[in-house]
Amino acid sequence: MFYNTHTDTIVYDELIQTQDGLKYVKFLSHDELLRLGFKKVIKEKRPENIGKYEQIKEIRTQTDEYYNISYRVIPIDIKEAKKLKREELKLERDAAISEPLNNVQVASGDDLRNIEGAILAFNRLASEGKLAWIMADNSVSKLNKEELEAIRDGYIDRKQKMFNAFALACAKLEMASLPSEISEIKLDKGELDV
Repeated sequence: MFYNTHTDTIVYDELIQTQDGLKYVKFLSHDELLRLGFKKVIKEKRPENIGKYEQIKEIRTQTDEYYNISYRVIPIDIKEAKKLKREELKLERDAAISEPLNNVQVASGDDLRNIEGAILAFNRLASEGKLAWIMADNSVSKLNKEELEAIRDGYIDRKQKMFNAFALACAKLEMASLPSEISEIKLDKGELDV
């Protein structure tokens, strides 16, 4: 890899165009390359496994003889870090709200409508005071009306609790001024089951 000083570009080819025609780079000496306007590129290894709130900055410098590419890990912009964290907290909140309650699935609107519909029509649907219900683990259980109401009410309570926890975490997020402070903000899930 070589840096073309005439075009301000990096050349990856083994052949370079000169005034004298095409030349194979591997047959040219360091001094010949410099005379033709090409510098050898010295490229540092790009960092791996950087943090969620960090980015890699490429630094390009040159000397009379070499073109250097190095990298530095720097914090991302504080606004971007806050935006990422808010999305992370939102996903965490939504996942916590959707977790099964006492092994009853409450992940979707359909699940909740089914529970509400079963409560409203319980006397007509249930035999012997219990209703066969497909659980989150795909087993079948018999639930009474009070158990279904407890699931519905538990979902409502959980949702309110998670939105309150989200609001608290977002308030902390707004106060944060460093990416390290942002990464420490957690969503307090507490006890989620009924």
